[in-house]
Amino acid sequence: KEDIRVLLNNYSHVLLCTLLTTLSAPPGLPGPCKDISSSEVTKNSCRISWEAPEDDGCSPVLSYTLERREASKKTYMPVMSGEDVLTAVVKDLYVNCEYFFRVRAVNKVGAGANLELRNAVITEEVKQKPDPPIAVEARDPTCKSITVTWKAPDSDGGCPITGYIVEKMEKDGDRFDRVTPTLVPGLSHTVTGLTDGAEYQFRVRAENAAGVSEPSRSTPLTKAADPVEKPSVTLHARVQSGVCVKKGEEVRIDALISGSPYPRVTWLRNDEDVTKKPTKKTAPVKRRKSKTQACEEEEEFLNPLSQRLGLDQSVRGRAGLMIREAVRSDHGEFTVTVENQHGTASARCTVNVLDKPGPPVNITFEDVRNTSVVLNWEPPLDDGGSEVLNYILEKKDNRNEEVGWITVSSTLKTPTHAVTKLIEGKEYVFRVTAENRFGCGPPNTSKPLVAKNMFGTYEQH
Repeated sequence: KEDIRVLLNNYSHVLLCTLLTTLSAPPGLPGPCKDISSSEVTKNSCRISWEAPEDDGCSPVLSYTLERREASKKTYMPVMSGEDVLTAVVKDLYVNCEYFFRVRAVNKVGAGANLELRNAVITEEVKQKPDPPIAVEARDPTCKSITVTWKAPDSDGGCPITGYIVEKMEKDGDRFDRVTPTLVPGLSHTVTGLTDGAEYQFRVRAENAAGVSEPSRSTPLTKAADPVEKPSVTLHARVQSGVCVKKGEEVRIDALISGSPYPRVTWLRNDEDVTKKPTKKTAPVKRRKSKTQACEEEEEFLNPLSQRLGLDQSVRGRAGLMIREAVRSDHGEFTVTVENQHGTASARCTVNVLDKPGPPVNITFEDVRNTSVVLNWEPPLDDGGSEVLNYILEKKDNRNEEVGWITVSSTLKTPTHAVTKLIEGKEYVFRVTAENRFGCGPPNTSKPLVAKNMFGTYEQH
């Protein structure tokens, strides 16, 4: 700074002026920043702070550049640039690693000298007690138990949570008691051994290597009592429209069950308990007794349903019925009934076991002549669950064992046929077999017929 004096003279007056002027040097680089320090060090981050330089180089500081390097390396890596701030949070650091930091100011001329942090920043895992668990709830009460659920705390304290401590207090009690001697590993626990009708509060603590958290908020009082719920049952969507299987396959019916107290489950077939001891079921078997006698029926024992039946209630809320090696006689209306003290509910499912058809019935003779006869019959009582497509008609010399069955026709669509080319006076037997898409069923054999002229109708009894 200098004083400049100016003398003004116009012959009549003299004026002396003094001017104060400041002469400035040209702009330069800013000086180094001041007082760099670290704080808020965690296992993966830290905060670096500094102060502006005393000398801005005769040009305002525009921004700062912050860099870091690992203690084991010589090269600095940029952390922040182009921002006019005096602090920065450095993230994505490695755990248990040493870092050095440096910062410099930047004005329009360029960047000034670096100021380096004297002591290295060591990132390490700071172990603290976790926060209390949150969203603690008491649910699904019964007369002997209540399930407590919760969510993990917002902070685990910097190290993994090793487990949880569940505590309970009965109504009007003066302290909470721990319900298990060991830590609970998950986020729920069913507290058992409660008194029927008593009311309880629950709270939960979290534990890690640093210690045990403060307790969570206590739950509202919850009564240990069985809820009142009418029973309900719903068939699995797969079987709601019915079950259709081939003979020898497995039948499976699944149902969803609910109700409180948990309902008793009963399975019925055609309104009879499937677990009831079965009556003896028979199937006709044709056996010839002599040359002149027609076939007689003999009873054969079938493997009863109860020996092929399985009931599954291993999973609460589900019930299943299985039938191994299903046979045609298993078809029918199956009903699952659930019942408790508050009511009853049921669901039905139709089971169809596809098999070969049964034998045609009621064979009769018409228009009996010496060389021909008209046979009539009725469709099988059981078509095997599939439409009868065809009938097979055969004949045989009833008095000649050496001659086998001769096919009259294997493509009959209607239950009647005129048999020709018979030999007068010879005794014949006929048999008819029904066929569906699963094959041919057992035949029905007629009584013997002598080829001769007769009047009227000859009936099979």
